[in-house]
Amino acid sequence: MTVRMSLSEAASVPELLRNLSFSTRRLAAYPSAASLHGGAVTARNNLRVADEAEANAQESRLVSSAVVEVLVDELFASVGQLSAGALYVVQRKREDDRYRAAFPQNHSDVLKGSISDEKRSYIKVACDALSADPSFKSLAGDITHTRTLLAQVEAELNNHKALEEAERVAEAALAIAAKNAREVFNALSPALTLLFPGKKVLVRSFFRSGR
Repeated sequence: MTVRMSLSEAASVPELLRNLSFSTRRLAAYPSAASLHGGAVTARNNLRVADEAEANAQESRLVSSAVVEVLVDELFASVGQLSAGALYVVQRKREDDRYRAAFPQNHSDVLKGSISDEKRSYIKVACDALSADPSFKSLAGDITHTRTLLAQVEAELNNHKALEEAERVAEAALAIAAKNAREVFNALSPALTLLFPGKKVLVRSFFRSGR
């Protein structure tokens, strides 16, 4: 049976919580250790809150990533539909100047993978060129739909950026809470040894075993 009376910097958050939680329950039974109990409870609770906040921040960022992926896929498909509609108007003549003004490069060559500033610019140019040319007035609804999707993608990208920053802040707060919890836990053994001199077995009982 191994009793952990101190934890290293490598200790994980779950390990910190397990050990602190055990010690707080044991300390609660001794009024003489009230101050130690209060400090341990505060450190444990702060760590729990920070751990939950970091997990929620990470989950929000992952959800946003999924939303961006779906919206981008819909946006690229919408541009493909625009290209097909424009080709129909110019009787499938890809070298037609009207078509080339909107699609100087084949959309399938440009719009693949993740979204980028260059790809967003390509889409904006295509929509503007098609919208400005009366030849493509029949595509007005599709152009509006593509622009709406592009606006949604850009809004979600901004949201995703904010969520990434929130996750970094939450990670930093968790690191601070974990450091404090570890220091509080590691201070328990020396403090209990002073509080209960000559009672090694009792002191050890305040710490969780590795059974």
